[in-house]
Parts: sequence; C-alpha cells; structure tokens
Amino acid sequence: MAPGYLARVRTAAAERALPTSPKEQARRALELVEETSSIGVSPPPPGAGGWRRAAKMLASPSTVARRGSVRLIKSFASRLLRWYVAQVTGQVSELGSSISLLGRSLFEYTAHLESEVAALRAEVERLSGQGLNGPG
Repeated sequence: MAPGYLARVRTAAAERALPTSPKEQARRALELVEETSSIGVSPPPPGAGGWRRAAKMLASPSTVARRGSVRLIKSFASRLLRWYVAQVTGQVSELGSSISLLGRSLFEYTAHLESEVAALRAEVERLSGQGLNGPG
C-alpha cells in the first residue's frame, strides 16, 4: 500500500460522510446547490446518448434524396429537440432537488437554533430568579 493512502481514503470518506449536526447539513446542502446551479446550454458529449447516430442520419445523402425527406427531417428535428429539452430538464430538476434539500436543511438548522435559544432563555430566567430570591 502506498504511503499516505489510508489517510487520503479516510479524508475522502469523511468529506462524503453524512453530516450529523444541523449546521453541517445546511452547509453541505448549500454546497450541493452551488454544484448543481450551472445549467449547461451545450449538448452532452457524443457518448451520452444517440448524438453520433443522429448526426449521421442528418448528414446521410440518401435521407435527403428521398421523396419524403422534409417529413423525415422534421421528425428528426423534433426528436433532437425533445432529447435536448430532456437533458436541460434533467439539470433543472437536479437543481430543484438541491434547493429543496437546502430549504429543508436550513429549516431544521433554524428549528435547532430556536430550541437552543429557548433553553438558554429558560436557564437565564431560572438563574435570574435564584439571584433575586437566593438559592432555592
């Protein structure tokens, strides 16, 4: 085993571990929103779907020479547009999920802080009461 390998693995595992505190959960959710907030306008690379096959079909001379070529080109354009919109829709859906997770995490973090503040206020009230009346 390479020197330092175990330390690198432990560090990577700790970075990917589920956060336990509400503060860390909110921070991780915000990082996720930042990672997914960029919506790509260019199509995925050639290996990600039928892109190469679609390009061949469009450039094929036999396709253009056919009598129903206009209908075929319209059909192809419609499929290509549908495919592209599906890619963008997937990215927008991922962003929406990230924002939803962020909202949920921030809600839980705020609720956690509010319960801590309420407990501290009760403790201050209790200590204030002891100071005026003496130890109970």
